[in-house]
Amino acid sequence: MIFGKFVNLYAFLAILGFLLASLNILWMMIVLAILCTRYRDLTQIIQNVMQVCLYLTPVMWEPSRLPDGTKSMLMLNLNPFYHLLSVVRDPLLGNPGTLITWCVVVAMAVVGWTLALVFLNRYRSRITYWL
Repeated sequence: MIFGKFVNLYAFLAILGFLLASLNILWMMIVLAILCTRYRDLTQIIQNVMQVCLYLTPVMWEPSRLPDGTKSMLMLNLNPFYHLLSVVRDPLLGNPGTLITWCVVVAMAVVGWTLALVFLNRYRSRITYWL
């Protein structure tokens, strides 16, 4: 209210977006925990990749600042972290978000949890030996 941004009904979509983003982050943590347990040097690689992804994702900059064209929109649409951020940020800013963003986040959750459960089921007995 201090900055002149008032909450509308789209803000309730941010709760659903936060739950979807949390589900996606949880399966990513499971898969990366198993992989980093097996390959110990992978932790440093993932830290560096995440730092680069931070600069590619519109956290420090606004998507509206990109030049018009298909290449800039392609860069955003192929970035999964952009969709995870947009599904929470857009409803808080008064926009419902795009259908592509919601579909990508839901598809990431379904595919990711399938992958995470397969990884966990397959490598559960080996994790203690890798530690």
